[in-house]
Amino acid sequence: MQYAVTLMRKWGRTWVVAWLILVLGVHSVWAAPALEEKLGPARMNWQTRVLIARGEAEFGLGNEANDQTSRQTQIRQARLRTRRSLWQGLLRVRVDNDLRVEDIIQDNPDQAKALREHVHTSHIRQVSGPKAKEISDFTDQVKRTLTYEARFHLTGQRAALCIPSSVWYEEQELSAPEVNATVEETDASYTGLVVDARGLGGKAALICRLFDEQGHLVYGPSLVSRQIGEEKGMVGYASSLQRARSSSRAGDAPLVVRARSRHSDSRTEFVVPASEVHSAWPAGTGEVFRQGKVIILLQEEDGDQVVEYPLDQS
Repeated sequence: MQYAVTLMRKWGRTWVVAWLILVLGVHSVWAAPALEEKLGPARMNWQTRVLIARGEAEFGLGNEANDQTSRQTQIRQARLRTRRSLWQGLLRVRVDNDLRVEDIIQDNPDQAKALREHVHTSHIRQVSGPKAKEISDFTDQVKRTLTYEARFHLTGQRAALCIPSSVWYEEQELSAPEVNATVEETDASYTGLVVDARGLGGKAALICRLFDEQGHLVYGPSLVSRQIGEEKGMVGYASSLQRARSSSRAGDAPLVVRARSRHSDSRTEFVVPASEVHSAWPAGTGEVFRQGKVIILLQEEDGDQVVEYPLDQS
């Protein structure tokens, strides 16, 4: 604060206010990084459900490397490496606590083939290095690197190939009061549910379940529209309470609850205070859950634990 006062005397109020806005704005961006997970040679952004992989081509390592034909071969190899990394990362994507995508497709060759086709046709773009038209002009021995990137959106048919269809119809004992996922509720005082599970060692997955203290299901794939679950994910993930509150997914007035713990030995399922959840929707949670208006807060893998309000110690 004293530093800001000193700046006001030296620069004037207008410039200092502008400087503070810039600093605070940058800080807010840094405070809420994307929720990413490294999956082998790729990385998964769980906030956007996008898998990202990169590959490189190098030139300028000798006369043979500077030959135009060799350069084009290197570019093709870089693009192949990009898609190979994308596939290897996709196989590691967590479906739930026990399953990865590779487990889903290992006994289903048709499913594996369809998923591979999506990977092989994924869009690749150059993200660094000289432009293609400049490659033919390389005549020196300076090392140059071209980097390519592919992005794979785990939505729609791509997500459907990674998730067992049976999970959308699983039967589990529901937490009381019973939730009817087919009934629309219009009198809810909250527009969505945000579950703060930071600090519990939880992980993001394509399938997430919430349980009450007695082990009964509060929210799971059988309570959400399958179309919503595949297109948008059955839950959203965020690493900042501010970002979760501002998300259109949970609406303008989401209920925020603190997860009690992880459920059983799972890292993708959590225990929530059922009394808080049920009391928020006196008439039931059908439509809120059916539309998948649930966000789970997790912290960055390598980030500091950040809790933005006191935890419930009960």
